[in-house]
Amino acid sequence: MVEAEGENTCAPSFFNLEEYHKTLRLWHEEVIEMALGDLIDEFNEVKGGAVWETKKRSLFDQNVREVILVDKIVGTSHFRILRNENFEFVFEHQGPFGKRVLKVDLHQVDYHDGIRIVLGWSPEETVMKVSDTTLDPRAIIVSAS
Repeated sequence: MVEAEGENTCAPSFFNLEEYHKTLRLWHEEVIEMALGDLIDEFNEVKGGAVWETKKRSLFDQNVREVILVDKIVGTSHFRILRNENFEFVFEHQGPFGKRVLKVDLHQVDYHDGIRIVLGWSPEETVMKVSDTTLDPRAIIVSAS
C-alpha cells in the first residue's frame, strides 16, 4: 500500500487510476459499438428503426480510410452502415423494394463529443438523421424513397 503525502489511498503503487479509466472508456465504447448491429434483426427487417450514439475514435479519425460499423444480412435485406473515405456517414439498405443509400458529410456535424444517429426504414422510405450530442444539437436529415 502506498500513502501519498496528505492523502490516504489503498491502491497499490503499480496501479494507475488514469490508465484504468482510459481503458474502461475504450472498453465501454467498443461494447456500445457492437450494439448497433444488434438493433437490426428479423423483427424489424422490413420496417424498423434504431437510435444510436457513438464516440468511437476511429470513426472520426480522418487518417483511417473507412470504418465499417454494420454489414448484416437479415432475411432478404442487407444493412450496411459505415464511414467512408470521403468522411461521410453512410447507411445502405437493400430489401425487396430495391437499394437505398443515404450519406451525411460528417464535417457538417460537431462530432468532437460524439454523434447521435437515428435510422428508419420501411418499404416506402429510408431516413437517417445525424446530429451532435450537445444540449442544442445540430442535425442533418436525409431520406430516400
